[in-house]
Amino acid sequence: GAGHGKGMARFQVDRDFTQAYKDLSSDVGGMVVFASSTAAEVSWEHAKWQNGAFTEALLEGMAREASHPRQVGEISDHELSRFVAARAKELTDGEQHPVWFRPKTVDEFTLLGVPTAK
Repeated sequence: GAGHGKGMARFQVDRDFTQAYKDLSSDVGGMVVFASSTAAEVSWEHAKWQNGAFTEALLEGMAREASHPRQVGEISDHELSRFVAARAKELTDGEQHPVWFRPKTVDEFTLLGVPTAK
């Protein structure tokens, strides 16, 4: 697994924040929440990234989209969350699964605008 590779480190908090995330992203709270892993997992870091797998995937996703702009020129929360989840899973050999909570009352929205090709 990913934890056995040179330079990999595990990071785990001693609390389960799942309910807090769900409360914040409830229809009443209205907050969108991205988390690096599920409550039952650890978050992985690697020396070559100089950060965790979640952050590495997030940065890669933003850079990838910015370097390949579409006509729309925007990255939505849903698009980025899908990329981050898949990439973090890949970076950790399936051991880390980022989570994303968005209330039903909040529509998909633009997180990042990128320059469009002219």
